[in-house]
Amino acid sequence: MLVNSSRRQSVDQTIVHFSKTSTFGQLLDSLRSAASQMGIWNDEMHRDLPKRWEKHGNMIILPHNCFKHPNWRLMGKYK
Repeated sequence: MLVNSSRRQSVDQTIVHFSKTSTFGQLLDSLRSAASQMGIWNDEMHRDLPKRWEKHGNMIILPHNCFKHPNWRLMGKYK
């Protein structure tokens, strides 16, 4: 799949924008590293990461539109 160069720049800017000290940045860095080690990371996957979530005690509620990319299902199969 070819990625539009302006879209690619947008992806890179988004990734750079979130520092590793932010919660989202830490999540992105950790998941990208794990998926890359498995050889399944795709630049489209970062768009599926939740930008916000709610924490209720020891439970986290994620938005319904996150982790939709097919490669996320592969993460559990590589344990």
